[in-house]
Amino acid sequence: MFLVQSSELIDPLPRKQGTVKGKQPGSASIWRESISEEERKRRRLSLDGQEDASSLGNQLVKVLEMNSNKLNAHLEAQNISCQLDRDQRKEHTDSLVAALSKVTDALVRIADKL
Repeated sequence: MFLVQSSELIDPLPRKQGTVKGKQPGSASIWRESISEEERKRRRLSLDGQEDASSLGNQLVKVLEMNSNKLNAHLEAQNISCQLDRDQRKEHTDSLVAALSKVTDALVRIADKL
């Protein structure tokens, strides 16, 4: 029974006239039939579950492969970016060393003239 309002009760399973609360004629056979139906459903679900599991496994493998490919592409791009950065820093360092070398030569000439 469900309580709708404080004074109102609703019975979800209407009973036939003359039956005792909770006891209906033939309820034991209905219960057995429902159990066998539930068992059949469970068997079907377990078979479907295996198919679903293999399908889910295949989907999981595809997703993992796709993520692996994306990760590899990202790592390659990052490696290329790091290599370009190293090359750029090396060029910058070389130009800085060349400029400092020229400044040093100029200072040596000035010192020789003094």
